[in-house]
Amino acid sequence: MDTFKPFRALMPIRERAHLVCAPPYDVLSESEALTLATTNPLTYALIEKSEVDYTQSGLSNSERHRAARARIDSLILDGILVQEEQACFYIYSQEGNGHIQYGIVGVISVEEYRSGRIRKHELTRLEKEAERSEHIKIVGAHTGPVFIVYPENPEIKGIIAKISAGRALIDFTASDGFRHSVWRVEGEATTRSLVDIFSRVKSFYIADGHHRAAAAARVAEDRGDYRNDESGYFLSVLFPDAQVKIVAYNRLVRDLGGLSRTDFLERLSANFVIKSNFEEKSPPKKGELGMYLPEGWYLLQCKFPFPDTLVEALDVSILQDFILAPILGITEPRTDKRIEFIGGTRGITGIEEAVARGEFAVGFSLYPTSLSELIAIADAGMLMPPKSTWFEPKLLSGLFTHLIT
Repeated sequence: MDTFKPFRALMPIRERAHLVCAPPYDVLSESEALTLATTNPLTYALIEKSEVDYTQSGLSNSERHRAARARIDSLILDGILVQEEQACFYIYSQEGNGHIQYGIVGVISVEEYRSGRIRKHELTRLEKEAERSEHIKIVGAHTGPVFIVYPENPEIKGIIAKISAGRALIDFTASDGFRHSVWRVEGEATTRSLVDIFSRVKSFYIADGHHRAAAAARVAEDRGDYRNDESGYFLSVLFPDAQVKIVAYNRLVRDLGGLSRTDFLERLSANFVIKSNFEEKSPPKKGELGMYLPEGWYLLQCKFPFPDTLVEALDVSILQDFILAPILGITEPRTDKRIEFIGGTRGITGIEEAVARGEFAVGFSLYPTSLSELIAIADAGMLMPPKSTWFEPKLLSGLFTHLIT
């Protein structure tokens, strides 16, 4: 099996791409998805997050997934989605906030995921994995890509530069404020060169989309002889490590665990120097935490020796191990309803607004995890705490669909 190969993409026509494409299902809240569903009948939110289809009330999950596939078929019939005649790679660029990144779109082997050559840094939740597996199986498609990182390669960089100098197949600015552009990789020699280069890459790293990848692998295994089947590959966009950007993944907590604000600050002071009137709001360096209470921002600086192990040295681990668990009683952040995670550029304002509304008692801003930390932890076969990384911009759903039936 090829490691990474071209595929016959199902894509929106240029004039409708901005309406079809939507944020990934696991980023959209139910209310956000419902707003899209009720205002835009073409949105892929109705396919990726089919439970918000307000026209299909009273249906089971499997029936909703079948309705999602029916929507895909309807978009094909109406000429809004068109499947490419030949298997191709694509260049996908995302530009905004002074940043641009170029990925190569194709399908990557489930076998490489199973072998560990495609490396993970997060656990998956079995219920989410099962739900996404059912979606893939019934819809008969991978409707959103997995974001994967590879070591930058000068040959690939040259190919991307040459192709992206031409006119894009699709080019629009989405509601996320980023410009999304797509080019087709033409020519058998260039395609074969990419297949060969990626076959020699030692390791790939999942940046975003652990549940998509795990679900795709489960569906392939359920099919049996997936090595001779489209399900043996899942939709991916591969970005060079030098271009991707991790931004802060911040935290909100609903209450102070029964403590008064005075007692909470006193407990914090055992392990942190607490500085008030912290105007920067985001910590300036690794090992410092921002904290927001109704009266304003604080900076927390560690008093203790900095941990020297890969996972314990992460800022998210310091927050968890020295504040969330021992002081606020949040021992299982993956499932505890008292904590919420808020990522991306809206993180700081989101914290301030949520605390001001009285929905949360305290918010924490974190210094972003670095890609080198992610790679080192994945290479060591270790796992990060939940919600350690937020990659931005997000890959849109609906721009590419990989049909497996």
